[in-house]
Amino acid sequence: MKPNLSFGGGMHYCIGAKLARMEMVAALSRLAFRASVFAPAASPVRQLKTRLRCYASLPLAIRPA
Repeated sequence: MKPNLSFGGGMHYCIGAKLARMEMVAALSRLAFRASVFAPAASPVRQLKTRLRCYASLPLAIRPA
């Protein structure tokens, strides 16, 4: 399996990668604070057909607190 290159690598590594990760942590923690229930939505969950157990999509229904 190839390594993830979403932020590049080596001398081509994204200069904003650290900021993007910090913003995602802030956004997800705020969302978790404001929502009381996370549940799978009515639409079906699609799993990838690989050796690893992972999802192609996992729609969530979020209820505010």
